[in-house]
Amino acid sequence: MLILDQNYALQETAHITDFKATQFMKIKLCLIICIAIVLLGILLGLMKINYAERPSDYEIIANSMIQQFPASMNSFKRDIGRYPTPAEGLDVLVKPTDSIRGKWRGPYIQASALVDPWGQKIAYKYSDEHDSYEIISAGPDGIFGTKDDIRYDSRPTTQEAARKAARGQAFLFAIHPSRNASDSRPNASARRN
Repeated sequence: MLILDQNYALQETAHITDFKATQFMKIKLCLIICIAIVLLGILLGLMKINYAERPSDYEIIANSMIQQFPASMNSFKRDIGRYPTPAEGLDVLVKPTDSIRGKWRGPYIQASALVDPWGQKIAYKYSDEHDSYEIISAGPDGIFGTKDDIRYDSRPTTQEAARKAARGQAFLFAIHPSRNASDSRPNASARRN
């Protein structure tokens, strides 16, 4: 009988151990699932942020349309001698006004490029002061002056202006070496002493 009682006790202990192991496995499985859900949420959140910052196809198209204008504007200026006036607008790139009909060699751009992918007319601003212009699409919201506007500004950026100035300065020094302010060579009278 003693043997039966030991077997029964062993079976009872094994059953309790199995129950504890099963409960531990369930808790461990729940913990792993929770961690996986949290990591998946973080990953999806990051993907959504990256997707939100990605420009739409229309924005890419509008940007490429805007980038066509500098070549058209430069061709117009080469033929006419100036950029379009604000009164002429961008329409003069497609169809000449009476005042420039003799010099005009366009069309300089397709008429479809004067309207952005959202159906809004492309805006044009001209500055006499800098002989520069801006080409602007109102962007997805259709409102000018908001942060989603897509624009081209013909004025050089600060870096471009510095590069041009440096090139002009180098050209000036090549023509007139005596104007080189950084030239630290002693003059002839100083060499004699």
